Amino acid sequence: MDLFESPYIRPLETAENRFVQVLLTQFALKRDGPGAHLEVEVRDNAPAIWLRRGRDAVHAMMRASGMEEKQAAVQQGIDAVLQDDTAARYAHEEAGFPFRYVSGGALPVVRMGPEQYYCLFYRDIFPIGWNLASGMSDSSHEFAAPLDTVERELREELIVADPGRRQLYVFEGETGRWSEQPELALGRLLLLGRFRRMGITDFTEVQLPLTWLEGPDSVGGTVGGKAFEVDGCFLNINAGDFGIEVDRIAKIRVDPDAVLCDGEVKGGRLLDRVIGLFPVAAFNRLMESGATEFRPTIVFRGGVRYDGDEFERLRDAFLRDVAGLRSKEDDDDGKACDRPFDLCPATRSIIRRYLSVERPGPAAATGQYQVFVSYGHEDEELAETVYRYIESECRKRVFFSEQSHRETDYAAAIDRALDDVNCLVVVCSHPQHVTRRWPEYEFRSFHTDICNHRKADARLLSFVAGCRRVDLPRPICHYEVVEADSENLQDALRRLSRFLVDCG
Repeated sequence: MDLFESPYIRPLETAENRFVQVLLTQFALKRDGPGAHLEVEVRDNAPAIWLRRGRDAVHAMMRASGMEEKQAAVQQGIDAVLQDDTAARYAHEEAGFPFRYVSGGALPVVRMGPEQYYCLFYRDIFPIGWNLASGMSDSSHEFAAPLDTVERELREELIVADPGRRQLYVFEGETGRWSEQPELALGRLLLLGRFRRMGITDFTEVQLPLTWLEGPDSVGGTVGGKAFEVDGCFLNINAGDFGIEVDRIAKIRVDPDAVLCDGEVKGGRLLDRVIGLFPVAAFNRLMESGATEFRPTIVFRGGVRYDGDEFERLRDAFLRDVAGLRSKEDDDDGKACDRPFDLCPATRSIIRRYLSVERPGPAAATGQYQVFVSYGHEDEELAETVYRYIESECRKRVFFSEQSHRETDYAAAIDRALDDVNCLVVVCSHPQHVTRRWPEYEFRSFHTDICNHRKADARLLSFVAGCRRVDLPRPICHYEVVEADSENLQDALRRLSRFLVDCG
């Protein structure tokens, strides 16, 4: 099979920088501790898809050459390493069976009020069903940096707003600057225009509390002769769609009044897909039972929140709205689909992988803690000193992750403790230590709850040794800061205790 027969496939070195996926006929997958490692070699003259239609062209070529008959056997070999841990290695070497490298996807796990949800997008084209925020790489750079694809797709596809408070949530580094990024600007400008027509103007930007959960997998090899290595991800390799996807899980905390919006643009307008929220615990039970139909508890479309029982009506309206944007092949796929409310293969795979490494434990009782001590791992010793002082001298019940956390599901334990407490103490000896993924998620979540009046008379404090208030990241530098002398912490601890008297 000559992959270059199709006009939608070019040598990588000449492919345009949009929707770029190289076609690999060789790669190696091996077990690596709790996860798996993918080894690839991407050459400059490798065949590369440069338009979305290229995937359909390759699929047609594989079907014509009889390669579809090998899909089950290929997937079985992959799953033995990636999913089932029954084999140590799988080597793919089949000239007529290429895999598209690389797509990237993000599974948002959203904390909204007391509940934790999987956030999924309804997909009306093959594979049809509930999907991640995902898409193709858009430059050869992303072959060696697939996590950039993951983050870009989440930023492009998920827009979070609170129209009632006139707040637009932005990702890290976007405050005041998202309009400079063309891939983000159009979708957000179209959405803000829609809100303006609803009489809602003058949005304030609020940084979205977000952290990435580490996956057990890694990918490495060479791109254009240069070596690369990426870890902390979830690999998703699907023979049915001949795709290699690198995924991550995004832990997001939003106000219960927020709305989730689809930012993907097609034909110069918002695609406006239906977004569904699925309670994590109930969803996991359905997954384990082998369910093939999933219905959301909460749905969003057009910047409006609806109850889950409105899903089918909204989905039907969406299908009517995008009918003119879809090809005949897309339409035929939709009519032939007998499980339209199932999960897309990549979605099922990443949730299955997530459950295999992050099994939720029993829920802790509410009201268990009064104070939360937040810190980066470099400051664990200093944070433990603060924690023990607050417990012994201030007689407060303190959440300190090294002592308080006894569950497998670390993220859920953090969220419940943040809901409980009325005081958060950030401990650091260097500003960079509190911009690590967990402390920044914690203080931004708490700050948002204060701003939105979800926490009455709450206190956000910082206890710093070796750095100054002016060096701290926003917003914590605008709250009370206790500056300590590392040679004599007791005086600073006594000053800290005065702020904790009313925290209950």
